[in-house]
Amino acid sequence: MLAISVPAFLFSERIIGFLYDSQYLPAVPIMKIFAIYIIFFAFGVVSSQYLISSGKNHSYLIIVLLCGGLNIVLNLILIPHYKGFGAAVAMAISHAIAMLSYFVVMVIHFCCCFEKIE
Repeated sequence: MLAISVPAFLFSERIIGFLYDSQYLPAVPIMKIFAIYIIFFAFGVVSSQYLISSGKNHSYLIIVLLCGGLNIVLNLILIPHYKGFGAAVAMAISHAIAMLSYFVVMVIHFCCCFEKIE
């Protein structure tokens, strides 16, 4: 994921300028947010799949519902002031919190499994 996100972040202006007209250059900050988001998304996919495969469906559901609600609230707050950039930030924040929550539940489950073995 770093092979995609780092160049997308560093060269976002050139990428957008190459693919689209100059009228789309205001999207550069949004692309930078999404470039950072890709990293959270990748870790979130791995962590969420661990939760589902280990039978932690209830924990996964609670995290998804809470972070989905957080995303809606952040969108309502940020979009009127910051437009597309606000939507990108809201999504990145809510998904980062979800990923961290998945990871915490995964570590707790993993540690509990080792305690049972010992």
